[in-house]
Formats: sequence, structure tokens, C-alpha cells
Amino acid sequence: LLAYDPELGANTFEDTLFELPFRYQDAESLAVCAGVLVLPEDNRVRGVDYRSGDTLWSLDAPRDRMLQAIGVENGLIYVLSEFRSPNGATAGDGGRVLAVEPLQGGLIFEHLFPLNADLVHPTLSEGNLWVYRPDSEEHGPHVQQLDGLTGREVRKVPLRPELLREQ
Repeated sequence: LLAYDPELGANTFEDTLFELPFRYQDAESLAVCAGVLVLPEDNRVRGVDYRSGDTLWSLDAPRDRMLQAIGVENGLIYVLSEFRSPNGATAGDGGRVLAVEPLQGGLIFEHLFPLNADLVHPTLSEGNLWVYRPDSEEHGPHVQQLDGLTGREVRKVPLRPELLREQ
């Protein structure tokens, strides 16, 4: 990762503010929150000072888990933590959403999803997390709304069968 300051007129590799080794998931996963550059990688998420490149904190995944960035909202960084089997497949505990404070990397909340229920990558909107749950035996297919500041479930919105057509 190379960082430039456009106000300094940087236009060559020699004009970089800093350079960091970084194995990114995708370009859309990079974000800035409260002046902290968020660098999500498969096995960790780092908070980096966007001017100096100094690592402020690191949230490391246990060996059996992988991390995926969800996004930034409410002044928090949201990360999805999923089980990773030895052969690289994901399955297992239902997944977890972590809300991380950007300045020191502190965990604000962790929401654990039920075992044996498919999880579609959560989406952030209007301060909430929205999760499509296609196979819930107890509630049928539904969208689950989680409060973005507490991680508590706000509601489940059942989906009518006629809305669920195969693509």
C-alpha cells in the first residue's frame, strides 16, 4: 500500500508518505474512520495512522477464523468473523459480527449468529446491520435487523415465498 498526500502534489513513487505491506481483500474494503485508515486482511484488521503509516492497533483472527470487512458507519468499524476449516472452506458456528472502535481497536460488541444457519454477508444502512437469513428453520427466510451501536436484534422481517425466486 502506497500513501500519497494530494495537497503536496505527490505524483511519483518518491513522493509517498509511507509504504506498507498489505494483503487486501478488495479495494472497496479500505476505509477511513475517525482519521484511522482501516486495513482489513483475511487474518487481521489493522488501524493505521493515515499520515504516518504507524500501526495503532491490530485485531488478529484466531487460527480457525477469517475476517472480512463489512464497512464503516456510526463511527465504528464492522467486521465479519467466520469459521475457516483446515481445507479453507467456511462453515461452522454461524459467524460473528464485531464492532470495533477505530482509535484504539477496542471491541464495542460481538453478535454471534446461530449454528447451522446460512449467513449472507451483512450490509450497513442507516445505522443498522441488515442480514439475509435464507434457511432459518425456526423463522423461515427473513432479513434480520441489528442495532449498529449495540448489536442487539431489532427485528426479523419474514420474506414471502413469492419474493424468493431463484436467480
